[in-house]
Amino acid sequence: MYRLALALIAAAMIFFGFTMTMPDRHGASAQVVAPVAETSRLEAARAALEKVEKEQAEKADSFDGLFDLREQLDPIHDEVLDMIGEAEQQLGGARAELAAFGPAPAAGAPAESPGQTADRAQRRETVERLEREVAAMRVMLVHIENIWVKLTDSRRALFNSRIFQYSESILYPGFWRHFFEVGVPRLRYRAGLTLMEADYQLTRADAWFELKLLVGLVSVAGLGLMWARRRWVGRLLADAPEVAPSKRAVVVHASLVFAVSALPSMAVGFLLAMLVKRFHILPDQIETFIRGIAGAIAAWGASVGVVHAVFSPGSPAHRIVVADDRTAERFDRILRVTMVVYLIGLVLLGAIAALSAPTVDTIAMTAFAAMGSVVTGLSMLATTRRVTASAGATGLVRAPLHLMRPLFWLLGLAVVAALLLGFISLAGMIVGRVVASCIILCLAVYLYVSIEVFVSEGFSPGTSANRAVAGALGLDARTVDLVGTVVGGFLRVAVTAVAILMLFSPWGIEFGHVNPFSDVFFGVRFADLRRWIGAAGIATVLFGVGLLCTRVFVAWLDRQLLPRTTFDVGLRHSVTTIAGYAGFAVALAVALGQAGVQLQNIALVAGALSVGIGFGLQQVVSNFVAGLIVLAERPIRVGDVIVVKGEEGKVRRINVRSTELQLGEKSSVIVPNSDIVSSIVKNRTLSDPTHRVTIKLTVKHESDLKAVFSILMGVAAAHPGVLRDPAPSVHFVKIADNGIEIDLNVICADLAKLNSVRSDLIYVTVMKFREAGIALATGAG
Repeated sequence: MYRLALALIAAAMIFFGFTMTMPDRHGASAQVVAPVAETSRLEAARAALEKVEKEQAEKADSFDGLFDLREQLDPIHDEVLDMIGEAEQQLGGARAELAAFGPAPAAGAPAESPGQTADRAQRRETVERLEREVAAMRVMLVHIENIWVKLTDSRRALFNSRIFQYSESILYPGFWRHFFEVGVPRLRYRAGLTLMEADYQLTRADAWFELKLLVGLVSVAGLGLMWARRRWVGRLLADAPEVAPSKRAVVVHASLVFAVSALPSMAVGFLLAMLVKRFHILPDQIETFIRGIAGAIAAWGASVGVVHAVFSPGSPAHRIVVADDRTAERFDRILRVTMVVYLIGLVLLGAIAALSAPTVDTIAMTAFAAMGSVVTGLSMLATTRRVTASAGATGLVRAPLHLMRPLFWLLGLAVVAALLLGFISLAGMIVGRVVASCIILCLAVYLYVSIEVFVSEGFSPGTSANRAVAGALGLDARTVDLVGTVVGGFLRVAVTAVAILMLFSPWGIEFGHVNPFSDVFFGVRFADLRRWIGAAGIATVLFGVGLLCTRVFVAWLDRQLLPRTTFDVGLRHSVTTIAGYAGFAVALAVALGQAGVQLQNIALVAGALSVGIGFGLQQVVSNFVAGLIVLAERPIRVGDVIVVKGEEGKVRRINVRSTELQLGEKSSVIVPNSDIVSSIVKNRTLSDPTHRVTIKLTVKHESDLKAVFSILMGVAAAHPGVLRDPAPSVHFVKIADNGIEIDLNVICADLAKLNSVRSDLIYVTVMKFREAGIALATGAG
């Protein structure tokens, strides 16, 4: 038994000793394995980066190739960032472990154990190794960012070179002779080779049946969907309700028109692309071309749908953009036909690219597409009467359609001039940008109005959506309405921002493979703008944009957000005024900062000049500070009736320097804010909008006082402008020499009708007194 106990104790000691040494072994192995793993990740990132650098020169002339290389950099950049974060965490832990050992013993101090010295050296080596790795990773990160910038600059330079590439004018006979003698034969030859390759591939794979099935499915589906689209769109566009529809009904109708117009074409395009990918029986270049056709069909359907939805030809009651019937029909037709011509040109350009035809074919087809679009659009525009304000114009949103006609003529002439001068790529870019911009603007207007109807106004009190959300979340109806307004405002800002990014993206040369969020302005930086327009130009642009954003934001506050709150008119005015001045201050500060003007320098200059100009600006500064006090403390509000400096009027506007009063005679008085703060102001409506009216009468001594009392109370009770609570009162003031003085006191519900109520009461009282034989006293009491 004793031996068994000793054996168990020994086994336990061996087991616990083994398990206690296990973490150190795992830690040591981790310290060895982790650098190997990090090194392998770093080497993989470096290899991927070297591959991108090698392909950069090979794809320098390919717009899509440079785009793909830049897309390959993004995961490398993210991977290096992750490695830097992990390595910095390890470095922080290693530094903490090294600090825990403390400094090495100084000379003459007691020596430490050899194990502690070895551990300190190992920790120091680990820290130095991690520092080298972090530094190398940061160098690689900077290198990646430099390559990204170079790729962006290369794409921008390639874009500009293609846009402004000079070729022979379309009027030059040699251009067309070269096209017909060289371009057309080579194009025919390339087409023949491609068809022979397709025939060989289909025959070898025995896939002719699959091809016929593909064509049949797409044809049947396309014809069916197009028939349904034509039938339902015609019905929707011809819908003319007898009663004017609501704003919500207009947007719902526009959404139906957009869905019925766009979905069939988009479905056909999607089906065609999916079947081509599924069967995969044609050569790659032909499949790429067919996918381009599918995209063109989908783009045409979406474009026609949004144009129909916005202009609604044939159904003026459901129109979003304000226009008369003739104008809406013409703009709808011009945009649709021009879009068709332009898409046909893009499809033919895709065919030329798929066949690897000569450059002269691409240039000639670009000229055909640009000239066809311009001739079609301008010929239809020439037959359209000038857009003017019409009594029959209907719609929800006003757009400057009257400016579209001269703008289209100007752009059309610019395209013709570019074609005649030999800048055919520039002409194609202008046509593509104009067509795409019109469609993008129509889509932005449709989305903007839809958000306003379904979000901002869709959750207003009394609607089913408001009741559902309020009941589900336990919120007040006004709170749900306020949240809906804020969310709608953010969504409309997002739509506007995306539309601006899309408009500034480089459409026109290679339609597609463009990211509007990264390619907008093609990587143009503030340094480039500063070199082009100077610091003053940048400051002016930023200040103008800041003021525009401030005005839009203040208008949104004043018209949509604040009216949904419990704030009164005066508080809403104070909020919008302060927001306006705050936006102005922020825009000015940003502009001055971009111009290189430091705010502390302005403060020093202002302090130096304050003594000299202090007396001249003393009153201005006083009014400015008083204006801020009035807006903050709100002793008066917009709409209050006040008496200041002997002038009584209604407050129309409170500015930072002065306050505008409207007098009863419809004239305006400008009162400096310092007078309001420093003098006695009588506010008749600060806490109570009602006001007391006192009518003083003097009747003769022999008058029947009971009859006088009864008549006065009856006159006051019968007037609709007199409140019943507090009730009117009659007071016998005193007995004077000429008679008995009496006061009739009533409370008027509306201060604006004060004089009218007083006049009515006096008139009726005098008439009643005459009927009762009660005479008013004359002479001084």
